[in-house]
Amino acid sequence: MSKTISDIIERRSIRHYTEQTIPRDTLELLVKAARYAPSAMSAQAWHFTVISNRSAIDRLTEALKAAVSDPSVPERLRLTVTKPEYTVNYGAPHFIIVSGDPALGTAINDCSLAAGNIMIAAHSLGLGSCWINQPGVVCGLPAFRALLSELGVPETYRVYACLCLGYPAHDITDLPYRLPDVVNYVD
Repeated sequence: MSKTISDIIERRSIRHYTEQTIPRDTLELLVKAARYAPSAMSAQAWHFTVISNRSAIDRLTEALKAAVSDPSVPERLRLTVTKPEYTVNYGAPHFIIVSGDPALGTAINDCSLAAGNIMIAAHSLGLGSCWINQPGVVCGLPAFRALLSELGVPETYRVYACLCLGYPAHDITDLPYRLPDVVNYVD
C-alpha cells in the first residue's frame, strides 16, 4: 500500500494536543498542499487564514459562545458550544479558517477538498488535526462576521471549513469502525 493511501486510512481527528507550536515553514507547506487541491474550473476562489495567536483563537471561542444565542443557530450547536469546557480548537496551538467566494456554486466543495489536503498532509508529517464545523454555521451573524473580518477573512467570503492543528498529545492507533454496506459497483 502506498504511503499516501496509508496516511488517508490512518488519519484521525485529534482532540488533545501538546502546547508545542508548528514551525512556520511547516504551516506554509500545509497551506501549499491545500492550494494544490482540485477546484472547479481551477477557480481557486479560496482564502486561508492561519491563526497561531492564542488570544485570537480564544476570541473565536468567546465569539462563538456569544453567537449561539441567536435564534437561527441549531439547538445541537448551541448545546455543544455552551458547555463550560468548550473551545473552538481543543487546545491546539494553530487554527486555520478556509473561506471561499459563495458566488461560485462550488466554493464549499473546493474549500472542503483543500481542508482535506491539509488534514492528510498534517498526518503525513506527524501532526494532528480536527475539522471544526461551528464557525461556518455562524459566519454570517454580524458580530461573528466582524471578528472574521478583523482576522483577515475576505469580507464577502463564507467560512466553509476550519481546522485545528498541532502535535497530538498521545498516539491514536485504533482504526474506527467503517460502515460496510455503503458501496455498490455497476459493471
